[in-house]
Amino acid sequence: MSILEIASDRESLSLRLKTSESTADAAAVSSILHALVMLVDEANAAVGDGRAISIRVRPFEEGSLEIPFDLIVYGGAGLLAVNSVISQILKTIQQAVDLKKSLKGKPPDKLSVRGNEQSPQVINSGDNVVINIVQNPKVTAAFHRAFADAEKDKSIERVEIIDNESREEIVNITRQEFPYFKHPEVAEDEELLEERVRGELATLIVHTPVLAGKGKWKFIYNGVTISASMADESFLERVRVRTEQFGAGDRLDVELEIDEKYDNATSTYRRTGKYVVTKILNHSPPPSQKQRDLFGE
Repeated sequence: MSILEIASDRESLSLRLKTSESTADAAAVSSILHALVMLVDEANAAVGDGRAISIRVRPFEEGSLEIPFDLIVYGGAGLLAVNSVISQILKTIQQAVDLKKSLKGKPPDKLSVRGNEQSPQVINSGDNVVINIVQNPKVTAAFHRAFADAEKDKSIERVEIIDNESREEIVNITRQEFPYFKHPEVAEDEELLEERVRGELATLIVHTPVLAGKGKWKFIYNGVTISASMADESFLERVRVRTEQFGAGDRLDVELEIDEKYDNATSTYRRTGKYVVTKILNHSPPPSQKQRDLFGE
């Protein structure tokens, strides 16, 4: 039995490059497909139920370079209802693209939690999954490569993802919006810092709390274990007096500072491994089975 025969969930989609010709630059097509793979992988890791997923490209169709492909979830039923894994992934991808478009090239760390009226854009802590995907280094690098190459091909007017069954438009990025998906250009008179500290909103799973002293806490962040200094003194005081107590899988919505160093080889910033939690926004237990089912619906 082939792996395709045990697939339990499938969505037929198309990646469409709206172009005046029926051809496009191969580098642009390759880079955009690579960005799509990165988005699907990160969205599945964030909102999926642990099942494997793949993208299978089908034969080309006639037209303006529409590329049909199947999004397939393998394995038996997981925590989420049938078809909900793919629907959640597609919804997350749509929200991530919409966020990039709304930011117009600005980094997500310019956002703040609800209640700060001075912020240019306000978000809920529940949007952290989308923000984390947008800030994910693999996704940002893939986006940059894809749309830098797409800009070079003057015939590409638009990038779309279409549901083949309903013909519903899931993603629509116009040529004018291509720059929003690239790394911000550094002005000639702007100094490029060798190291920097970038802030972002993040959801951390508590791995090892420090209940006394000033040691570093351990968290699961984007599937990776990190150590971070805890700088929120009011939260630490609540820990000391046992107002804050922890169980397995507890989550913290936080303001996180990430130390980064510029990498000349890739022309991007890479994390150095130094993290500081500056503020705790919310402390919650892991989602229950019932909550996950509701989320899936």
